[in-house]
Amino acid sequence: MNHFVRLKAAASRHPLRATLITVVAMATIVPTAVVGFRVADPPEGRIPPGVAIAGIDVGGLAFDEAERTLRARLAPPTGNLTLVEAGGGATVSSTPIARLDPIPRIRRAVRRANRPVSVWYRIRHELTRGTRREVEMSYRLRARAVEKIVRRTSRALDRPARSARVRVAAGGIVVAPAADGRAVERNALRRRLVQLPRRVVVPIASIPPPVSDAEAQAARQVAARIIRTPVTVRGAGQMVILNRSVLREALLFRPTEAGIDVRIDPSVIERAVTPTFAAQVRPAKPAGFRVRGSKVEVIASAPGRAVDGAALARAIERRQSDLIALRTTSVAPSLTNGQAQRLGIRELVSEFTTPYACCQPRVTNITRAAQILDGQIIRPGETFSLNEAMGERTLTRGFVPAPQINAGKLEDAVGGGVSQIATTVFNAAFFAGL
Repeated sequence: MNHFVRLKAAASRHPLRATLITVVAMATIVPTAVVGFRVADPPEGRIPPGVAIAGIDVGGLAFDEAERTLRARLAPPTGNLTLVEAGGGATVSSTPIARLDPIPRIRRAVRRANRPVSVWYRIRHELTRGTRREVEMSYRLRARAVEKIVRRTSRALDRPARSARVRVAAGGIVVAPAADGRAVERNALRRRLVQLPRRVVVPIASIPPPVSDAEAQAARQVAARIIRTPVTVRGAGQMVILNRSVLREALLFRPTEAGIDVRIDPSVIERAVTPTFAAQVRPAKPAGFRVRGSKVEVIASAPGRAVDGAALARAIERRQSDLIALRTTSVAPSLTNGQAQRLGIRELVSEFTTPYACCQPRVTNITRAAQILDGQIIRPGETFSLNEAMGERTLTRGFVPAPQINAGKLEDAVGGGVSQIATTVFNAAFFAGL
């Protein structure tokens, strides 16, 4: 097919128009000049022309020829494998390549070299007669050595993300800013290592913090709203004012998937309110046992009443007013009448008595220990530890200094004399057949 191009650039007072005509004409001529240029397909079973593997020209070779050429000419890798950080380029580690026992994957490289090439690639190759495509050689490396490099690099570069936090400080409610974390992309690093470049840039992934600065600032605003003014709790003719310092002390900030949850600590509110409403609260009374002769009776339990700190905390969080009504709740006894009855304690099984002289300091310790142990219940299958049940003997728990035997000598110690309790309890248990 013949192609004709007619150009006519008439004189014009508009230079731009003449330029445009020339450009259009050139755009028409270029593809016309290429028509009729024929590029032969590469022979079947041979690597396309202009392909090199690890710098060795294998273009046009049969597959087995290419493999033999590579085995004969491929130099064993030497030197060090150096890992550097992205950006700054600081060296992370350097490992002698010989420690990795590298084995070139020649057959895999030849298969990659045989990848079909486009017609434009063949045209460029025919026009320039130069190598146009380089195929990298990959290596089989000692797995344990690779994992050691990956773990060591992760330990050196990994950094956990830090969530933004909200806390109460002397100056008020402050936000500690978040910080992004980072982690080595281990699979990507492994893929780079098998190419055995002398310098490997470690791939790093950025890890966003679970709680952002914006979420922390939002939580701070919620907290500021909750404690903006004092709260008055009123009930049963009494009232107590919870000032802002108490409310600040009660603030709790809990990270969640949605940010930071702002709450009021019920225990702080309960401690602040209970003394004022002492007449409205009473402890629960657990069921107990009383010995009458050889029989055992159940002493009835009684429920208690306490300030409902949780309900007050919720009311403060959602408050519509600075005045809140007192909330109380019933407290169940630790051992109810029914539970005591079901234990089946009906009669005295064993008792043992040891005498002591009156009015010595050790008597105070014996009496205090007996008060602590009174009412202890050992359920079927349980193990009783006298030391655990009695607890630490300290002045604040009502024990006093008294003589005790230590390494065969008498010396004063807080709680001295309770060994007589141990003797008494042991004998009672022994004669009970426990």
